Amino acid sequence: MNKKILITNKEIEDSLSTRFNVDEFLRETFKDMDTEEFSDSEELAAVDAEQILSKDREYTDIEKRIYASAKDLCNEFSISEEIYLPVLILFVLAVAKRREHEARTHLSTFFSSLIHANLLSKAPVLIGGMGGRPEHTRKPEALEIAKNEWENYPTKSQDNVTNFIYAKLSEKYTDAPSISAIKGWLRTSGLRPGSKKK
Repeated sequence: MNKKILITNKEIEDSLSTRFNVDEFLRETFKDMDTEEFSDSEELAAVDAEQILSKDREYTDIEKRIYASAKDLCNEFSISEEIYLPVLILFVLAVAKRREHEARTHLSTFFSSLIHANLLSKAPVLIGGMGGRPEHTRKPEALEIAKNEWENYPTKSQDNVTNFIYAKLSEKYTDAPSISAIKGWLRTSGLRPGSKKK
């Protein structure tokens, strides 16, 4: 298969970075982030991941700023707050606390989930590009019946063979294919004497 169906982390990061610069956004939001007083402040040190993700309490000023920054990131990326806000809150918190490794981990989680969402949204197109939905389980048997029927009765019409196959399969199975499906299979099979396979 020559079609490219997977998207790499690098491709998504490159795509997003051309649209939006996260570092620049955070610098703008936390203008005083480069000062030691900010990253070492008691208020920021008191913020922990479990607390900031808890919705049933009053937020401190610094927590409100972190929450607002994460919300702005969701809006900038045009993504669901319900799904992505928690990981972006943790990302912003890690950046604010100058925990680069932790921030990169959260950003990696964010990009990974975007990749999965992107692949899921493209699944119907990708599946169609690989040949559409799976073949009906009764198709091989239907074509075998048609082959035998036309070997024994070469002048039998396609409609008669179609109806014969439908009756045979309907007697035998509860998931027999429709008449139109059988007719389509016969049309493209080239089994009918004098016809060419399409």
